Amino acid sequence: MRRRWGFVFALGAALVVWKGEAQVLNDPSGNYRLTASGVAPRNFTIGSAFVTGAGSALNVRGDLLGTGNTTGEVFRTDAPTANSTYWRMFRGGTQYGLLYNLTGSNDFNAKVLPSAGNLWLRNSLDNGVRLNAGTLTATIGTYSPSLSSFVGIGPNSGIIGTQGAWARLHLDDGGTVITGCYRPWMKNGIYMSGNNDMMYVGQLFRAGADESDAVVAWGDNAASPAGPDHLRFLFMGDGLEGQEVTRIMGNGNYGIGNFDGAGVQPTERVDVLDGRLRIRQLPGNSAANSLTKVLVVDDSPSPSGERGVIKWRDVATLTGNDCDWTLQGAPGTNSHISTAYAGNAGCPQQQMGVGIGLQTPKNKLDVVHDGTSGIGGFTNDATTSSAHQSDVNKGVGLVGRALTNLVTSFNPVTAGSRTFTGVLGTSGSGAYSYGVEGAATIASGVGPATDVVGVAGSGKAFNNANRVIGVYGAAAGGSNSNTWAFWSDGNTFSLGGATWIPSDENLKTDVHEVVDASAILAQLSPKTYRYNGEAYPFLAFREGRQYGIMAQDLEQVLPEAVREVTRPAEYDQEGQLITPEATFKAVNYDALLPLLIASNKEQQSRIARLEEMVSACCANAMIDAGARNSIGQRPVQQIAEEKNGLLRIVPNPFSEPPTVFYTMDKAGRAQLLASGSDGRGIKVLQEATLEKGEYQFIWDTTSLAPGMYYLSLLVDGETLVQKAVKVDR
Repeated sequence: MRRRWGFVFALGAALVVWKGEAQVLNDPSGNYRLTASGVAPRNFTIGSAFVTGAGSALNVRGDLLGTGNTTGEVFRTDAPTANSTYWRMFRGGTQYGLLYNLTGSNDFNAKVLPSAGNLWLRNSLDNGVRLNAGTLTATIGTYSPSLSSFVGIGPNSGIIGTQGAWARLHLDDGGTVITGCYRPWMKNGIYMSGNNDMMYVGQLFRAGADESDAVVAWGDNAASPAGPDHLRFLFMGDGLEGQEVTRIMGNGNYGIGNFDGAGVQPTERVDVLDGRLRIRQLPGNSAANSLTKVLVVDDSPSPSGERGVIKWRDVATLTGNDCDWTLQGAPGTNSHISTAYAGNAGCPQQQMGVGIGLQTPKNKLDVVHDGTSGIGGFTNDATTSSAHQSDVNKGVGLVGRALTNLVTSFNPVTAGSRTFTGVLGTSGSGAYSYGVEGAATIASGVGPATDVVGVAGSGKAFNNANRVIGVYGAAAGGSNSNTWAFWSDGNTFSLGGATWIPSDENLKTDVHEVVDASAILAQLSPKTYRYNGEAYPFLAFREGRQYGIMAQDLEQVLPEAVREVTRPAEYDQEGQLITPEATFKAVNYDALLPLLIASNKEQQSRIARLEEMVSACCANAMIDAGARNSIGQRPVQQIAEEKNGLLRIVPNPFSEPPTVFYTMDKAGRAQLLASGSDGRGIKVLQEATLEKGEYQFIWDTTSLAPGMYYLSLLVDGETLVQKAVKVDR
């Protein structure tokens, strides 16, 4: 310690160092203190220079530290590991705050006690971050909420400095305080105020219910000039503010588009500035036929404020003065549409008819095509009329006639060699074109009906016609051979008839014999299955268990017997999809018939050869071993052994399925056969064209009864026979 005069002495456990007006004492308890000699102390300086009038009780002259102090530390406190550390702040004997660290934690804490106010972090402009005191309440407009522990960021002169934060996080830019837009539920969110306006983004907890809403709220000052202030969505493309995409007005009008660029405001609840309005998915519910109002768009010319506004109009005003057809009921009801009936005021009466294609109808409904084209026409003769009374007995609603020069009867004698068609349907240039389409239905819960026939065809002659065809279909030109003169979604029935396919040799070329049919069929694996009618209800599959071959399997063996087909989609008269398009593989089972015939011939040839071989084998087996040896003959097994084991059965005898080893000393067609001891029950175990080498085969004998069997190996006409014996376990 530097001093101008004084002395130091030690007495007992006390050490006193003094200067003229104050001294530092070390009492027997080990405490150091600065005491006065009649004058209150003003500061205590640590350093080589005394600072006159220092503003702090303790002045540490860190600026006078020597060059050896490389850490730059000026002031430091330390505490034992087991103790907490506190820096406390008092004024007038009352503690206001402290900085501390608690034992067992690495947290650095700054705490404001209830006796103090709020916690501030300020900058040089006296602005900053404020944490409201734990007991803070304020009056905001007509509300007096608790604002405890809310955090605000903003100037001291604004809301943050005067009343404190109004939400968990309050961002204030100064200006007039707007109290009318505040609500006490604006707690768990971000409250923004500035320019005499506000915005809140957060949650709204409804009282008494477990219901939380996500809220975006904004408010405008009522003073003039006021707003309008919008909720805007901006895409930050070009321009300082970016490009506006959507804005919502304070009155609830919703605008879509860049209204800022256009310099206008949304004037309707939904206002589309430009572009088009589209609904991708139309409702699937039933049509509202009972409603009598429709939506229309006002097409008033610009600059009318009504242009483009959607309005409603009564359906009845859309019909105009057309009286040809009258709806018999209220608009939208399931009613008849009629004309030419008694009491049809101002329109055709009951004695009149309806004609299409002619001015003077001969029946109630008379439709005639220009006869000069040779197509003819059709007439409704289901009701009594003087012109066609003979047709009443037919009981049909639509009669088709072929006409010559618009005559009213069909006369095949005078028609000569011309071709006449009662009903002709033509269609073209459509994605789905149908020449004639027939549909017959019976509603659910009605009936039972005897027959429901979509299209009925009848051709009759009495031995006086060269050909008689009930229904004739012709189709050509489909891509990928996807052309069908007849397609049936359902079972097909023919009474007393058969399906005939052109097979004349004069119609064919590039004809060859079928070889290795058995090998081809051996690669196929017939299956039993059920059709998946639930996934494809519109394909009308046969029900019950079916037998057949998977198209994908057959395609690997006979690709020419498999093709991919497409069933076209179906649409109603309104163009609505009824059933979707379906693409799948189909099989031509007729292609398998020649293979079955050829395979049967091959098997018959093999059986004949085996019968000869077995007969010879059995004849030799009738001679016992001793007799055979005595006449120079050897057992079959001995012959096999002498051929270097070209055919072996391991083990033999056996109780479990044995392994058959055989050697091909040259490439060729090999057949492995098994038969009973009497030569019957011949079974082909394996058949293939093999290369030279050694092979093995596991013989499944689980179904064989104990006894003696013969195993034969046929290689290009040469035969090896081995005796096999199965024993009980």
